[in-house]
Amino acid sequence: MADASVRDIPELNSAEKTGTKNNEGLNKVVNAIISIETSKECMLDLEKQYQRPENCYLKVPRVNKEIWDVTGKNADAVNLKLQVIQKSIASGMTLLKLSTDGWVSHK
Repeated sequence: MADASVRDIPELNSAEKTGTKNNEGLNKVVNAIISIETSKECMLDLEKQYQRPENCYLKVPRVNKEIWDVTGKNADAVNLKLQVIQKSIASGMTLLKLSTDGWVSHK
């Protein structure tokens, strides 16, 4: 079987309706960013540099200790994996919000 690039795989839902195209240069940057795994150190540096605004509540939900006492270790392991994903999403959304705020305030 020949190696196929991700770009060679046809879209699974080609009937999906899309809007107009946007800036191709920006698309290349965004596609490159989401295609490369980010190191933990890089994420920690970004989180320190771009802290969550006081009035922004994007953060990983916490589970009460009493719930952990009742659930099994499997639930704990699954939740830890979800927390990593949620933290990455929250960090990305915070950066997006800060960027949008900067753009709106300079407009």
